[in-house]
Amino acid sequence: MRSISHTITDDSVLGKDFYIQGTFALAFFCIIILAYIFTGGLTMPFFLAIALCALIFFLPSYEYLGLICIIGLTMFFEKLFTLQPLIIGDNAYKLYPIDALMAVVFLAIIIKLLIHKKFKFNWPEIFLGIFFLIVCANMLRGTMDLNAQFATAFSSFKNYFWYPLIYFVVIYAVDSREKFKNFIKIFLLFSIGLIGFIVYGIATGQGLWTEFTPLSTEGTRILAFTHAFYLSVAILIALGLLIAKKLNNILFSLALMWIWLIGIVGSMMRHLWVALIIAVGALFIISPKQEKGYFSKIFAKNIVIIITLILLALLLANLMPASESSGSFVNIVDSTKNRVVSFLTASDDTSVSWRMDLWRDALHKWETNPFFGIGFGKQLSLETFDWQTFEDVKNIHNSPLAILVQTGIVGFVSLGLFILAVLFASYKHIVKDKDLRPYYAGIFAAIILFLLSSFFQPYLEANFTSIFLWMLLGLLGTSKFITNKNENSSN
Repeated sequence: MRSISHTITDDSVLGKDFYIQGTFALAFFCIIILAYIFTGGLTMPFFLAIALCALIFFLPSYEYLGLICIIGLTMFFEKLFTLQPLIIGDNAYKLYPIDALMAVVFLAIIIKLLIHKKFKFNWPEIFLGIFFLIVCANMLRGTMDLNAQFATAFSSFKNYFWYPLIYFVVIYAVDSREKFKNFIKIFLLFSIGLIGFIVYGIATGQGLWTEFTPLSTEGTRILAFTHAFYLSVAILIALGLLIAKKLNNILFSLALMWIWLIGIVGSMMRHLWVALIIAVGALFIISPKQEKGYFSKIFAKNIVIIITLILLALLLANLMPASESSGSFVNIVDSTKNRVVSFLTASDDTSVSWRMDLWRDALHKWETNPFFGIGFGKQLSLETFDWQTFEDVKNIHNSPLAILVQTGIVGFVSLGLFILAVLFASYKHIVKDKDLRPYYAGIFAAIILFLLSSFFQPYLEANFTSIFLWMLLGLLGTSKFITNKNENSSN
């Protein structure tokens, strides 16, 4: 993608030293992460090494680099970077490598704020501040409730208070047009790197780390759902740039998006398929009139390719002889076919019925205190015939419902108002800036993807997905600063 590499190498704001330092930083972090993966866990020496590495690279002046490292390492290592607990003796503490990086980035920002005092809150952040107060109140409530589990309550607190601070990091760190464009390009470069996971999954017949999300239908995944989610965001952003003719090499860009799409389909995540289709439709609706024609032309050509590839895959799967070399391909085709057919038999799907039972019980629990919710650290009792199990409320695979049940109407409404406020506040700035509008259009579609997907998975209750919502909202929030800077310089 020539436009990506061109923008990065010619950046006059960050300079070559930034990219050299960034390469070394990512390399050091990758080495440390791989080291504790292969030696049995995150012990104190590894945790201190990560923190020291962050201090060396981020504290002097590069909170922007810290943000990039947090996003990049999450995309490549997901749970092994974001949920690997600190092990001290026989105890495991919920302090993760991502927390060390975030703490150093916040420290760098606080130091700069004390010196320059240039950060200002706007009205969308007021709603987020109210949500934070509600989260803190529920954390305090959870510590005093004998029926609540402290570890679970603390986990909810981190997901609803600590990781949303990424929003402020983005707004502070991505403070110029050049940094904004480079951040998008670097994110797309990271997404290109994820193609290696797709190749691995196709070659072995099962994707790396897919065992954490077993299928309710027959078959295997060739890509973990986390990587599929990251690629879905990348497709929407790249598509927004493509239809605005911001990407020079159209054929290469389309080829990349096709490979990403194969990985997303191979993840067998049905909710992602539906959410991605709706998000692409939203991108079409918000695109300017002159871009809609180009969008339609590309879409029509690729629909023919999609139908042709599907028919070819089904034909090859039926004609291929049963051998070890062809078995992987046949299994992938059969798994996808079973997953598509499962849409028509959702009532018989154990995954669907399990969710429905949990959501029904969660709503009954919420009705006991609808305004303030039941608080953090609570569990649901799920009974199926003679079998009974307990499930944390935060793991009911429906983030909006989980927030409503735990924090009540006040928490749900305050968070919803914050998201809506960011969207509306940024809109008036985005429509005026023809240069950045395609970037923001893709980001807007990606937010829709996230919100739709969050109704079927705990996206806000898992830091390896939730930080991307705060990142996307933060990027939208930068519009009020970046576009104003452009207007002021013009004046």
